[in-house]
Amino acid sequence: MNRSTRNYLALDLGASGGRAIVGHFDGERLALVELHRFANGPVQLPRADGGTSLHWNILGLFAEIKEGLRRAAAAGGRLTSLGIDTWGVDFGLLDGRGQLLGNPYHYRDSRTDGMMGAAFRRVPREEIFAATGIQFMQLNTLYQLLALAERQDPGLTAAATLLLTMPSVPSNGERTSLSRDMSPSNSASTPSGSEARAASRALEFEMSAGQSSPVGHHPGCEPVGAHLELERPGRGPCLRPGGGGGAVRWAHVPAE
Repeated sequence: MNRSTRNYLALDLGASGGRAIVGHFDGERLALVELHRFANGPVQLPRADGGTSLHWNILGLFAEIKEGLRRAAAAGGRLTSLGIDTWGVDFGLLDGRGQLLGNPYHYRDSRTDGMMGAAFRRVPREEIFAATGIQFMQLNTLYQLLALAERQDPGLTAAATLLLTMPSVPSNGERTSLSRDMSPSNSASTPSGSEARAASRALEFEMSAGQSSPVGHHPGCEPVGAHLELERPGRGPCLRPGGGGGAVRWAHVPAE
């Protein structure tokens, strides 16, 4: 392979399956090679009340991501950038030590049933749209956060100090700096024009209704293309990609 070729590894976690694809760019042409393909589906877990909830199989996905990295390393060539593309509406909660608190809920879980109406009773529909500018869907992060505040185990919310959207949850296992992309994460289903702004605004909505915040905070932002700071020594530079298709399109809009 030409030494000037740049190699970009994409890990796409879709609704039913995932892939690891490396793109080789020699300055003129981009060649895509699929390295790994795997299943990605929600898992049902029992609740204390006898019901069940849908969750991401985050441990299984992390194992598949590592397999994709292993195959990329075996293929040779230094990676210029590595990124995870998946649903931006879901999130994981971390405690003060950076440990994930349970398996993140899946956007198809029913806990958000009725949460849109509950949100509109607290904050006018027009104000929510003015802040987010997106389609009203009960899977959006705002309504998941409201369900978390109203229906979840208070011990979980008391322990949570950090919220990461799903494209950032697996990379937290690699102990990158806890800052995330400054862009929308998954086209029309993201909570607003920026992941961090969306989460912060959602918490503001809840606090304006007299509720305490269900989580401590969302990390700061880095623009798409920023250099990541990896704690493990001996690795080359890696760039912050977009967390979803919307993030990539947002980064390429020719506007200030």
